[in-house]
Amino acid sequence: MPALLAAGGYWLSNAVFGAVTIAGGALALWQASHQDWAGIVLGPLAALLVLLEGWMNSRHFRAMDTRQNSGE
Repeated sequence: MPALLAAGGYWLSNAVFGAVTIAGGALALWQASHQDWAGIVLGPLAALLVLLEGWMNSRHFRAMDTRQNSGE
């Protein structure tokens, strides 16, 4: 059962990671096509989404490395 829960968490984290990546990319494209107030507002938001993506990515790989080193 713990292995099933771990696999579920892995797939859930990948789904969230993918959603954040897609949202960040879509926001950046939309912001690039609307260079007005939206660029001022959405530019920093897109940057935050990219930072969130990087943070999630580092957590994911750190967790995978911990599992491999512990023998799971």
